[in-house]
Amino acid sequence: IGRKAGSVPGFEYSAAMKRSGIVWNATTLDRFLADPLQTVPGTTMGYAGVANARERADLIAFLREQSHGPECAK
Repeated sequence: IGRKAGSVPGFEYSAAMKRSGIVWNATTLDRFLADPLQTVPGTTMGYAGVANARERADLIAFLREQSHGPECAK
């Protein structure tokens, strides 16, 4: 949450993810989790998405909670 997509050093992101311009927040995460290939065309992430809105909301709540840890502050 609050980090630009494709910006964690040392991780090999697709060119599409790096140039997506997305900053992760509840709205962008929900859109991506619902349909990653539509949200970031050209992404190499082999992930079909989470169709259930409640599951996405729960996942986003978990990520929001985890984003306050020291590892995410870097």
